[in-house]
Formats: sequence, structure tokens, C-alpha cells
Amino acid sequence: MKFKHQVNIPVSEVYDAFVHASAYCEWLCSAAQVDAVRGGRVYLWWESGYHTNGEFIELLQNAEEGEFLTAIPENAEDRERIEI
Repeated sequence: MKFKHQVNIPVSEVYDAFVHASAYCEWLCSAAQVDAVRGGRVYLWWESGYHTNGEFIELLQNAEEGEFLTAIPENAEDRERIEI
């Protein structure tokens, strides 16, 4: 499956929302730990008890547009990719 959604904000703000733990907590989850480097880990928790984790495999901070961050969820079958 592939989803595409365009937002009218600077790419740098979108990037920041995915590489800082505090930013995740503002829009997605209850708690987060993020090591936003190649091979770094991301852990996300919700108060409902749900949690997920993954690994950053590519980050392109200065991308003009398009895919600039790729992560693989730890619990994903066949190591599927999430590209943002």
C-alpha cells in the first residue's frame, strides 16, 4: 500500500516532526524515544498500552521535497518500509 498526502508547510518542519521525540508527543503518541541517525532506533508508546518501534535506515534532512526519511518497524512482517 502506498499513501500520499500533501501538506502546506515547509519540509524542514515535517522533518523535525519525525526526528524529535518531543515533536512525536505533540501530534502522535504519549511518549517517544528517538535516535534520528542512520541505524538509530525509534520507540513510540500510547497510554492505551500500544507501542511500536523501528530503525531509521535513511534520513535526508535537506531534501527539497518527497521522501526524506525511511524507517523500518521492528515488528513489521518482511521488514516493510515506511517512507515519509
